[in-house]
Amino acid sequence: MTETDHWKALSPEEKLAKMTEARDFSYDRGNRLQTQLGDALHVAHQFGGIEGDHHRAWVIDQMVRALTGDDYEEWVREHRAGEDGPDTYSWDEGIAP
Repeated sequence: MTETDHWKALSPEEKLAKMTEARDFSYDRGNRLQTQLGDALHVAHQFGGIEGDHHRAWVIDQMVRALTGDDYEEWVREHRAGEDGPDTYSWDEGIAP
């Protein structure tokens, strides 16, 4: 079994444990991360198959919001910044379906 096959065979809980065991997460931070991952996956499950680029952009934005929490605005600022300044790249919040 390859490493990729082994990863695919893991349950979501086992994947989360593997992702966090290599890092120094406190119990509270681990719980927060698990909640954020669950929220992001819920958005993907509920809306991931929606048609239209503007709706897909919304799904991605909602997943990023779930994963970044209070750090969303900072994440977007960092994403947009580049070699030409703070607005080198765009970030599309999309349109809710």
